Amino acid sequence: MKKLVSLVLAAMLVLALVPFASAEDVVKLTWAQGTGADAPVDNAMVLEKLNEISREKIGVECDIQYFTSTQLTNAVLSGETYDMYFTCTWFFDYVTNARDGIFADITEAVKTVTPDLYATMNEDVWNLSAVGGKIYMIPVKKDIGYQCYFTYNKDFYDSIGMTWPEQVSTYAEITPYLKAYAENKPGEYPIQLAGNFAGIDMASLFVGCGSTLGFNVNDPEAKLHSLYEDQQFIDRLNTVHEWYEAGYINPDAATATTVPSKLDTVKVEAAWDGYDFSNSYGYTAGMCKIGNVFLAASTVRVGNALNAALEEDPDRLAAALKYQELVNTDKEYRDILRYGVPGVHFNYEEDGAVAMRTEQGKNNYSPWGFAQGSYVISALEGAPGVTQDLHQWEKAYASYDKALVAPDKGFAFDDESVEAIATEISVIVDKYYKELVTGTLPGTETCAKIMEEMEAAGLRDLQAEMQRQYDEFIAGESK
Repeated sequence: MKKLVSLVLAAMLVLALVPFASAEDVVKLTWAQGTGADAPVDNAMVLEKLNEISREKIGVECDIQYFTSTQLTNAVLSGETYDMYFTCTWFFDYVTNARDGIFADITEAVKTVTPDLYATMNEDVWNLSAVGGKIYMIPVKKDIGYQCYFTYNKDFYDSIGMTWPEQVSTYAEITPYLKAYAENKPGEYPIQLAGNFAGIDMASLFVGCGSTLGFNVNDPEAKLHSLYEDQQFIDRLNTVHEWYEAGYINPDAATATTVPSKLDTVKVEAAWDGYDFSNSYGYTAGMCKIGNVFLAASTVRVGNALNAALEEDPDRLAAALKYQELVNTDKEYRDILRYGVPGVHFNYEEDGAVAMRTEQGKNNYSPWGFAQGSYVISALEGAPGVTQDLHQWEKAYASYDKALVAPDKGFAFDDESVEAIATEISVIVDKYYKELVTGTLPGTETCAKIMEEMEAAGLRDLQAEMQRQYDEFIAGESK
């Protein structure tokens, strides 16, 4: 397998004199990071600067290499190993690799070796990141709560004398705003969709555990059921169908593959208090919160894991944890990791609170910042003419402190014994999904059809197996 980047650190770095440790004592780690395509062109330059800092502070150097998910999976299958891995649900699958023994169990070590790292997040986050009650991941401290918003062109609504509410609990509450848009912009659609309606299921506060089954976090009894019998979700689908029938959604919503860019339509976005879409939209973006923020395993499981082999080498495991602690607690290191070398790839503005990328930074060093470590401690990314809310993370985490916490508690379903049923159910859902969530089909009737077909395919057997595993998991957690 051809790696995107495989860097050998220069001898001058190895021989550098540092106060923390001699060159011979420096621990050299490897970190497999994610990328969608290519590694940053200036990775070697940035690594040189990063390693100057990490050698001095913790006696560690790190060779950061970049892979797509497929490349990393193939590398591991071929026998290659790395000390640390970026992982989530859609990249080098976290739960699968934790269960397969690829990742180290750091449940106790993260608390005893790196208490400052452990203190960066509350118990709910660590518990939700766990698999089988064991911690295998250091979650990235970023937008870890799930909060959906309706976004809209504030200038347009101001011009017609309409003010959106700050928060709604149902989709139906925004119908008057869609009606006003359609009346004031004849021939345009207030909502433009292409085969999906982003956030329509998660915004209903439904936390899935696999094969459409899961929990509504508003349910105090935490009753396991299908998304397609969840009344909150069905109500939302019925409203979207009413919008479609009223002409508020493009007629080809189920079959369209793209949505024209920069449209000032009403959208659903996942974000956090204090975030501003204005720069990316190209107009003044208003935001209306939908329901309440919640925390779930699916929202926090984006982070970095250690190689299971390190469990047999406590000193190296400690070095890797100390390195992750540096990444997640040291602002200078984190800013360089995210943006590059100061003065080359970015410059600070507003007393260091905002980082502005240079052309070289945009072209030669733009890694996945969300995959590296704490967003909260790093400088906000600025753009010309855009004013950042410098307190947005404070606001976000204040809301997380009051968030609903999903009852899954980090539960991960193993569908091996019912895999055939799960596969058939996925086929049934796929048959209806695009037309259902875009409003092309009515909610109540279509969900009833889906439920009937899924039950015939063995949904209740799958549900019983999931309930059994969940009950065993919860019983184990309570011990």
